[in-house]
Amino acid sequence: MGIDQASSIDQSLLDSRDVAHLWRDPRFGDLECLSARFRKHVYAPHTHDTYVIGIITEAAETFRYRGAKHIAKAGQVLALNPDELHDGQPVNETYAYRMMYPTPEVLSREMEDLAGGPLPPTYFPTAIIDDPVLARQMLTLHRVLERGGDRLEAESTFLAAMTQLALRHGEQRPQIRRVGNESAPIRRVREYLDACFSDDVDLGTLSAIAGLSRFHLIRSFRKELSTTPHAYLTDRRVTHARKLLHAGESLSETALLCGFYDQSHFSRIFKKRVGVSPGAYRSNRRGSSNFLQDS
Repeated sequence: MGIDQASSIDQSLLDSRDVAHLWRDPRFGDLECLSARFRKHVYAPHTHDTYVIGIITEAAETFRYRGAKHIAKAGQVLALNPDELHDGQPVNETYAYRMMYPTPEVLSREMEDLAGGPLPPTYFPTAIIDDPVLARQMLTLHRVLERGGDRLEAESTFLAAMTQLALRHGEQRPQIRRVGNESAPIRRVREYLDACFSDDVDLGTLSAIAGLSRFHLIRSFRKELSTTPHAYLTDRRVTHARKLLHAGESLSETALLCGFYDQSHFSRIFKKRVGVSPGAYRSNRRGSSNFLQDS
């Protein structure tokens, strides 16, 4: 995905200690994402034709919105509606935040998937939200989008964060269909993941295989197997990687054959699940048979 300068930020006016990194993710309607730490930068009053959704990660930002002055502090979520005039600047010397700018079309797609049909546009009556659980979801999502890579992880995390935002803090809160007995659809999805673990699996394909909406699929999968499709896929990849490493396959080839998007990603995920790095695991392949036990 390409990295572009933020159109609303004149980089030449930034203090040398101001940092702004903007990129776009084509998987979500060319979604703009911004990670910034500002010491001196002051936004002029402006609007977006998208939502402004994110989290303050350090200190506090003050801004005017709907004719009132607001202060958003670290750990608080921001949710601004499209075409609403606002500005922004540090409360004291420095603040940092992570923002996303989903279009109304992208957010509507997530909400319609949740409700199983068309809905009015999502409207957030409160710009600043105190919700620690949601804040963690938003921070996780932004970091996932920043590192790119795994499609299923990004789509699942985006869907979860945006639907929770709307369900907990949107003006219209759609009813969620209750999870029933979805054993057969989930078995089909599981068989697909077992066979295609090395592919860049997307949530839409799994939804079509199951005959369920993406939102309902994730909930049904968790009820059936006590895990998410992405976590299940990751475990299949790690299980196969262990077999390849035990057979003496190289780290780079193992990462490629098991569907990890680079060796760093492979090492990080492998160590989280196995307890040692792939290199250490491969070096000890002639050691204890305990290394071959699935976690």
